[in-house]
Amino acid sequence: MNREVKNIIDTGMTVSQMMEMLGEMQQDAIVFFSCNYGDHSRTQQALPIESIEESEVKYLYDTAYSQSGIALREDQGSEEDDEEYENGEDV
Repeated sequence: MNREVKNIIDTGMTVSQMMEMLGEMQQDAIVFFSCNYGDHSRTQQALPIESIEESEVKYLYDTAYSQSGIALREDQGSEEDDEEYENGEDV
């Protein structure tokens, strides 16, 4: 994983931080994920959270197709893919 991706990941919230914040909210409140759409108006998208899954960091990689610059590989891929991801290359 390249340094830029690691720096972005390091700014993320931990599970314990999220649990602490959620613990202060109404128990029946609907939870949304918010992100900048990337348009000229900097529209904030509100996306309902439908599921929570644990992912291994090694399946994250840098990409130009995302405002965050990070994408999640859906499968484990091949050994060749792993080498490209470890070297910070987009497959």
